[in-house]
Amino acid sequence: MEVLRGVAAWDEECGVPHLAEGLHGLCFILSNAGLRDEALTYARAAVGLYKKLNESDPNTYRPDLADSLNSLAICFAETGDRQDALAAAHEAVRIRRTLAEQHPATHTADLAVGLGNLAGRLAAAGDRQGALAPALEATNLLRALAEQHPTTNVPNLATSLSNLANHLADTGEHPSALVAAHEAVRIRRTLAEQHPATHTADLASALNNLANHLTAAGDRQGALAPAREAAHLLRALAEQHPTTNAPNLATSLDTLAICLAETGDRQDALTAAHEAVRIRRTLAEQHPAIHTPNLAKALNNLANHLIDAGDPRGALTAAREAAGLFRSLAEQDAAAFTPDLATALNNLAIRLTSAGDHRRALAAAREATGLFHTLAELAAAVFTPDFASSLNILAICLANAGERQDALAPAHEAVRIRRTLAEQHPATHTPNLAGALNNLAIRLSETGDHQGALAPAHEAVRIRRTLAEQHPAIHAADLAGSLDNLASHLANTKDHQGALAAAREATGLFRTLAEQDAAAFTPGLATSLSNLAVRLSITGDDQGALALAREAVDIRRTLAEQHPAAYTPNLATSLNTLAICLAETGDQHHALTTAHEATNLFRTLAKQHPGAYLPNLATSLSNLANHYAGAGDPSAAVRMYERVIADLSTERPAAGRTLALGLAEFLMRRQECSTTAGLRRLAQLANIPASEASDEVTFQARNALRSYVREHVEHREEVAAVWQEEFSVAPPAWLTLSPQALASAAAWLYTSTWADSYAQWTQHAELLSSPEGAVALTEYALLGPDSAADHEALRQEILAQGAYAAYRPRILGEQFADWAEVDTWEESEQYLQAHPDLLHLTPPHSTPAALLHAARAHDIPTAYALVRDRTALQQYVDNALTTGDSEALRHAASIEDEVYDDQLSARTHHQAALLLAGTPEDADPDSLVPSSPTPRPMYDTG
Repeated sequence: MEVLRGVAAWDEECGVPHLAEGLHGLCFILSNAGLRDEALTYARAAVGLYKKLNESDPNTYRPDLADSLNSLAICFAETGDRQDALAAAHEAVRIRRTLAEQHPATHTADLAVGLGNLAGRLAAAGDRQGALAPALEATNLLRALAEQHPTTNVPNLATSLSNLANHLADTGEHPSALVAAHEAVRIRRTLAEQHPATHTADLASALNNLANHLTAAGDRQGALAPAREAAHLLRALAEQHPTTNAPNLATSLDTLAICLAETGDRQDALTAAHEAVRIRRTLAEQHPAIHTPNLAKALNNLANHLIDAGDPRGALTAAREAAGLFRSLAEQDAAAFTPDLATALNNLAIRLTSAGDHRRALAAAREATGLFHTLAELAAAVFTPDFASSLNILAICLANAGERQDALAPAHEAVRIRRTLAEQHPATHTPNLAGALNNLAIRLSETGDHQGALAPAHEAVRIRRTLAEQHPAIHAADLAGSLDNLASHLANTKDHQGALAAAREATGLFRTLAEQDAAAFTPGLATSLSNLAVRLSITGDDQGALALAREAVDIRRTLAEQHPAAYTPNLATSLNTLAICLAETGDQHHALTTAHEATNLFRTLAKQHPGAYLPNLATSLSNLANHYAGAGDPSAAVRMYERVIADLSTERPAAGRTLALGLAEFLMRRQECSTTAGLRRLAQLANIPASEASDEVTFQARNALRSYVREHVEHREEVAAVWQEEFSVAPPAWLTLSPQALASAAAWLYTSTWADSYAQWTQHAELLSSPEGAVALTEYALLGPDSAADHEALRQEILAQGAYAAYRPRILGEQFADWAEVDTWEESEQYLQAHPDLLHLTPPHSTPAALLHAARAHDIPTAYALVRDRTALQQYVDNALTTGDSEALRHAASIEDEVYDDQLSARTHHQAALLLAGTPEDADPDSLVPSSPTPRPMYDTG
């Protein structure tokens, strides 16, 4: 390259074209080596040279300019700059269209290539509908060319058909996508039969694409054959030419793993995913810049298959490694890899949730949502759907971490976003709207708003019913799932007949699906049968419930025998349901035997994966204890509890405490048992200071004691005596806390804004400022010590200064943050007009600070003229210089820099402001030098 530069400098006319060609070729080499930023630099330089050459000789260099623009578009896309990539692709197509109109025989094929690239760039920029037109045009052009010159153009037609299939699927047109994908495979198969060495790899790629589209269209069994064939072809090619074909084999194995999982073959899916990771890891060790991103993606896929196979710990390990790799990549190249990091963090949050680590899951989900929020602000069309998905995951993680009220806000926002997207592009986004509505219904139900949960649950069913009528193979299973959810919500509102009808329909759908594809849908049928059994039991049909519960257990026992890691947890859950149904029909003996089996299964699972299965074990033990009591042997229940607690407590004391709380509650609940024994166990669990409590057990034990004292006033002395005997002190103040005090403290603690917090304090000031309020706040330190400590400090501040004085800076800070985030200057001005107290703030130097300063000195409209009108700002600067107003000049410099991107003027006026302020020692004239224009060579060679 240095030689070419020297030749170009010595003889521009002859040397520059060769230099441009060399730069263009080098950008491909660098891109293939994973050096994306360097490739972009050379691609830009090549375009710059070809533009200048085109000005002097368009007939010769216009085609080269179009080629270099196409390459530049690809390089922009690889570095995450979607908008510049789109602009370059558009320019390339405009040039090639002109050339094709002038010389169709020579340039039509290149126009088709440019249109295909443009379609890809449009889709990447979020305009999936807009991508269809150039993709269709490219395919039509190549079809005509292939009829005239098949040898040259038929391979390109196959490529265009595969791309068209992807664009059609992106807009929800799955049947049309399948037609295009099938045609691409037919063409590639014919070519591979004629020239196997040249076309077999392309046939494998087309088969992979077809498998993906068959899966998306609901033909899970049909997708297996092309996925298997593609992997078989690429394995043979990788043995002959590993450097070229090993990456493609890994991609094919990922596709095969997904197809196997979709048909219920989770073990073989896991095997394929493991092999894909092994290949990617070897490649990444050899060429990290090229293959590390694909290794991280393969690890994310592996994590999904591991969780399906019943290995939450292995899934978490893979997800952690993937997130770590993407974090390192994003630190090196934020534009290219931040979206992948956000996706990996969401996957990690889900895996942490499955492992029972809800706090770390919430942290990962919050980070992912923050990243996608920033990305959506920068490129709404591309990342708004991802932001909505991330909000759903955040809502789930908040709920699992006990922050159920806080989970409502992201769930509502996800629905709002999905509704807007579905109105704009219904085929693409309506299915996701139904999913968001399902999530919102669950979140509402978890906060006790069972009536409010009905509306989104009903809407989700209506949407999925319409979708299932249009495309039953794709959406029938989702409709059945939504019906099962609706049944639960109806039951929560005591509409048991409505719940029964919805559960019956869901089971009918799953039964039909399982008859068509047993491997894929039999697990869903078992879940639906268990749900329907519960609905029948509640409505009094005990025998009908028993039959369905038995069928669910039979199905899940068979599945667990075939794939124990994946299906044993579901078998244990169904056994618990069957035990309840047996007890309802009076068969206490078999109910006890069945509940024992369920508990033993969950006991084994909880020892292997305590975070994931401890809650299930606690529920199962409670059920078993009830069955023992129902059979007249409550002491056996106590012995069972004590054995399991002793077994788990050695290695996991926190798990033992959770189960000990279950035992105490059982003793308190059953008339056959000793209430005093239950009180003693609750007291032992409750008497731990907030600073030493490691879980929610202490808080729950105290709540149980408080409830007992409130509901049984006559036993208050008994509780006091137990406490005195156990600890030789009087009962603590928290024992007699009123529900109102606890509710008020919780409402104050868990408000989402300082304005809401102030409103809560104002409404409950008397109670929150009382000694009882202080005790209630201390109780919540058991659940969130940091938040409780912060609120206690605020409480002391309020008591000393008054509520208004304590809250005012907090509310103003919150309003300032909201004001700084609005999207337009018009909205910003309206917000400031509505919140004039913001004018009292003096934030650090920035455009918001400049607006506040100008509004204080003049008025709000004058301030906003400075960011809308460059002339108004210049007049403001001139006036500041004339009057010697250093503050006004300093703030004007911030606007010049941040709003108008005029760094030279900003630095000049900032230095002048320092001189006017009488602080010349702070001035730095040298800072002006880098902004001064410097001579440039005639040709920018990078």
